[in-house]
Amino acid sequence: MGRFLMGVNRVMSTKKGIGALFGEKLPGLFAILGNISVLTKMNTPIERYFSEVLKVKNQSLIDIIIQHFFKGTPAFFALGYLYLYPDYIYAQGGTGMLAVKIEEKARELGITIKTSAKIRKVLPAEKTVIDEAGSCYAYDKLVWAADLKTLYRNVEEGKLPELVARSFKAEKDRILGHRGAESIFTLYAAVDEDPSYFAGISSSHLFYTPSRQGLGSIIREEQNYILEQWDSLSREAILAWLKRLVRYNTFEVAIPVLKTPAAAPPGKTGIIISFLFEYEIAKRARDAGWYEELKDKVSEYIISTISETLYKGFDRKILFTFAATPLSIEAMSGSSEGAVIGWSMEKPIPVTSSMLKMMEAVKTSLPDVFKAGQWTMSPAGIPTAVMTGQLAARAVSGKNRKQRGTA
Repeated sequence: MGRFLMGVNRVMSTKKGIGALFGEKLPGLFAILGNISVLTKMNTPIERYFSEVLKVKNQSLIDIIIQHFFKGTPAFFALGYLYLYPDYIYAQGGTGMLAVKIEEKARELGITIKTSAKIRKVLPAEKTVIDEAGSCYAYDKLVWAADLKTLYRNVEEGKLPELVARSFKAEKDRILGHRGAESIFTLYAAVDEDPSYFAGISSSHLFYTPSRQGLGSIIREEQNYILEQWDSLSREAILAWLKRLVRYNTFEVAIPVLKTPAAAPPGKTGIIISFLFEYEIAKRARDAGWYEELKDKVSEYIISTISETLYKGFDRKILFTFAATPLSIEAMSGSSEGAVIGWSMEKPIPVTSSMLKMMEAVKTSLPDVFKAGQWTMSPAGIPTAVMTGQLAARAVSGKNRKQRGTA
C-alpha cells in the first residue's frame, strides 16, 4: 500500500522537464502498476476485509481496529491512512489556518472574496449564480467547492439543452438519493492543568480506545434498533445506550498547546475529544425537544470515561466545556448530514472512488461547472479536498488554453 501511494505522489509531482519525467513520473507509474493488485485485494469494506479476507476470528480485535473508521471504508483507504498518518504536517494554529492563509494570498493578488453570501440559485444556461440577498454573479467557469447536494437542489434546469438536461437529471437523482457518512461528536474542554501533565502521558494527537471489548453490536444491531424504535423508547433507555456507546468507543484526542504553546494560557490546557456519531441520533433528539440534554449527557459520559482511564482526575480540573454535534457542523458549514468525509460508503456512492479516475472526478454534467472538495471523491478528507481543488483548477485552465488556441 505504501509503495502504491508513493507511486501516486511521484506521478502527481509538480516537477517538470525530462529529469522529472524519468526521475519521478515514470518510476511512479511503474510503482502504481506494480502494486495495482493492492487495490484489487483491498477494495472491500474494512469490516469484511478482516473477517473474510484475513480470516480474523477475534471479533473484539476486529472491532477496536475498525471502529475508528467510517462504516464501509475500503480496506485500502483505511490501511493507506495508517501509512500516511505519521507523515501528516499540521499548520501552525490548526488546519483552519489553511483557509486563512489562502484568503490572505487571494486578496493580495486582487481576488474578490465575498463572505456570508449563500448561493440560492445556479443558472447554468445564463452562467450566473444568485445569492440569498438577490445579488447576481456571472461566471465563465464555476468551481463548486461547497455541499454538493446544495448545488443540485439549486440548479435552475429549465433552459438546459435536452441532452444536458437528461444527463443532469440522472446525475441529480444519484446525488440527492445518497447521504453523507456518519459524523462526529466533539467535546472541547478547558482544563486547569499544566500541559506537562498531559505530555507525560500522551502525544499531542492520539487515538484512544478505553476498552478491549470493542463496540460490537452496540454500533451495529443496537444503533439500528434505537433508530427504528425511537418513538417507542424512553429517553432513559436511549441515554443508557449512549452511555455504552461512549464507554466502548474510540476517541480522537487533540491537545493543541503541546504543538503550539500560545494555544493556551500559562499552566492551562485545552483538549479536543471526538468520536464517530450518527447524524440521525442528534436530529431525532432535536426533533423530540431534548437535543441540549443529549449534548450535556454525552459530554458527561466522555468526561467520566476519560477521567477513569486516560487522564486520571480529569473531571476535577475542568474549567469549562462546550460540545459540537453533526447538527453543529451542518449549521455552520452547510455540509449535508454534518458529514466530515463526504458520502456514506455503506452503499454504492454517487461519485468516483477510484484514484485512477481523479481527473474525471471534478467534472459535472453541466457545461463549465466543476466540483471540488470532500463530495467530489470518496473516501474524502482535507488531502482529497486539496487535490480535487488542484485538479479542478487544472481542468478550468486547460479548457481556457484550448479555447484561446482556437480563437
